[in-house]
Amino acid sequence: MLDQADFDPSDGITLQFAKATVHIIGRNLNVEARPHLRLFEGITRRRVTWIQVAEEPTAMEAPKGATVIEEVEVK
Repeated sequence: MLDQADFDPSDGITLQFAKATVHIIGRNLNVEARPHLRLFEGITRRRVTWIQVAEEPTAMEAPKGATVIEEVEVK
């Protein structure tokens, strides 16, 4: 169960669970990807069922305003 979620534009998204902390690093992590659809809000509302780290060529070719997940750290 997700205990706490924090978004810092310069640091990414941090998710606190009972036994783990997940840190999502990337670009444009809370921009509107589609009308009324943002990654951080989707996570906190339990609407995002999975995420995927972008491979290097894909990350470099993504449009300037696109949401790109570059790294996921689990501690």
